[in-house]
Amino acid sequence: MINDNIENYYKNIDKPIINEYMNNLNFKNLLALSTINDLYVFQKEKKAWRLKDKEKLLRECEYKRKKKIKEVSVSLNSLNKNKSSTITKEIKLQNNTLLNQIENIDSLIETIEKIFPIVNNNFDEIYSN
Repeated sequence: MINDNIENYYKNIDKPIINEYMNNLNFKNLLALSTINDLYVFQKEKKAWRLKDKEKLLRECEYKRKKKIKEVSVSLNSLNKNKSSTITKEIKLQNNTLLNQIENIDSLIETIEKIFPIVNNNFDEIYSN
């Protein structure tokens, strides 16, 4: 199931590249978390697919985190105007959803921090042609 999600999300990337990354558990986690967070980790440079650099990925994660928090903030403000009796349930639901999304983004950040020394040593050499 996870492999199918990754393959569908990265269908534009050459299969051998995806398969190479899928052989490494850390990279497989990175690809899986990137599909959950809708964050594309590859970019095309000189007609070759490569991982984005660490700083760019971290900036994109931070942007996604801020965007999620802002969306919930706007939604909570609109609930404030609502006179419904289920406001508490809606707030709990939104908070739980936000918490799950932020945890997923944080997991992605941790994975990026953990694997990037590996990228510089191994995988950049394989696909530098």
